[in-house]
Amino acid sequence: MCCQVGKESEMLNQEIHALESQSSHNARYINEAVQLFEQNSYTELFQGNLRASYHLIVHVLTFCR
Repeated sequence: MCCQVGKESEMLNQEIHALESQSSHNARYINEAVQLFEQNSYTELFQGNLRASYHLIVHVLTFCR
């Protein structure tokens, strides 16, 4: 019984370590995305959205003909 508890405890500790590592990895990506977002001005983002919308509309209209 004691050995089994120790084995399960070790497996849980390994799983916790893996989750902490993955969480840290994900946090780096989120921080990078936030930094990139903050670097772009809202005007540039809005203009980019307008261009994307225009291209989407043109594509849809061309496809519907």
